[in-house]
Amino acid sequence: MKKSFEEFSVAGKNQGMVTVLLSLFASVIGASATLGIAEKTAAQGESAIWFLLAGCAGLLFQGLILSSKIRALNADTLPDLAEKTIGRQNALFISIIIFISWTGIVAAQFVALAGLVSSLLPVDASLVLIIAGAAVTAYTMTGGQGAVVKTDRIHALFIFLGIAAAFAYCAFSADGAAGADALQADDVLFSDDAFSRFLSGVTPVSLLYLVFIVGGTYFLGPDIISRNLISRDAKTAKRAVLISSAVLLVFAFLVVETSAFGARALKASDALPAGVNPLVALITGFLPLPLAIILAVALIAALISSADTCLVNAATIFEYNVLGRKRVGEIRILIALMGVAAVLLGLGGRGIMTLLVGAYSIYSPGVVLPLTIGILCHEKRRIRPRLMFVAILLGSVCGLIAQFAPLPAVSVLGGSLKETLPLIGMALSGVVSLFACL
Repeated sequence: MKKSFEEFSVAGKNQGMVTVLLSLFASVIGASATLGIAEKTAAQGESAIWFLLAGCAGLLFQGLILSSKIRALNADTLPDLAEKTIGRQNALFISIIIFISWTGIVAAQFVALAGLVSSLLPVDASLVLIIAGAAVTAYTMTGGQGAVVKTDRIHALFIFLGIAAAFAYCAFSADGAAGADALQADDVLFSDDAFSRFLSGVTPVSLLYLVFIVGGTYFLGPDIISRNLISRDAKTAKRAVLISSAVLLVFAFLVVETSAFGARALKASDALPAGVNPLVALITGFLPLPLAIILAVALIAALISSADTCLVNAATIFEYNVLGRKRVGEIRILIALMGVAAVLLGLGGRGIMTLLVGAYSIYSPGVVLPLTIGILCHEKRRIRPRLMFVAILLGSVCGLIAQFAPLPAVSVLGGSLKETLPLIGMALSGVVSLFACL
């Protein structure tokens, strides 16, 4: 069926609160919030929850400060929002940053999906990655944002119920209680000491990195903002974002605690190979079959929902804000190209969190503070677009250096240069952005 640009890219801008809420939740719960968090939980214990707590904070502050203002501007994309506030040149720059870095996020979803399926079935992970990437790309090309929003409503329910059911079994069943006691009491990652459990490995720099770099993508990322833009009005957008922050808080506890049960079961088991993702360990060696199927479907839904949202948003941004056109056929071609690039990047062997954090480290330092300041100040003050461009450039370059330059292994306030450089870039971009508005 032939669709208009508005139908294909922003789902008609007439979606109700429940639809926006479910789509927003399904979009933010991707590889990082499921399999990635499970890996972090196995490595550092329940302090992995801070990753999602940063996301909750980002959504909360966006709902309180920006959501209504963003929807009132009636933009079609995040860079369109930038064009209305900080200038066309900066919108173009932000569009290119998003298209490049969000390819890495899509690749992370494909890698996670391939790893999950190949862990459950006797199939090659690379083959699954290619097939899954092609399938998700194809249906996103066909249906656009409208199809993504419709499937998100179903996916959101599967995701939350799947994790909640697994948690309930692990926490309250007799088998789950036995698994919880399987580790020695002196294991610091999963001890009874709440301080050790939730603060193990957390340094001032790592916490700042999570709040500003990771939380920044929840506060003002293109996928989150796209859910503002499909809302029927500003009130709907604000309510959906605020409620989603509360739902994400509950989900954060459920997924981390469920992952902790999986890590315990994995350490106590001789049948499962080392290095298996804790959630996969629950599916393959601990949960009864019906619950294992439900959890597997929930994880697959989470990965698909995040991938399709990133694909359609990034392709729309490139078409509308870089090429300056509104041709649905060209958006479909861009989705295909981005899907192919994401598959190739995924086949390169980089891990889930490496791909995700790499994208966040480039995007947040350069875009979040300049655009936030622009949205808040554009009606009251004259903004100097050239200074804003310098601000975006400084932040993004610091993030690029952190991800791709060979950095010395030095510690700054307990954190590595990979963590501190994006924070320095974000501080620089914020200061220059303020001067651009003076």
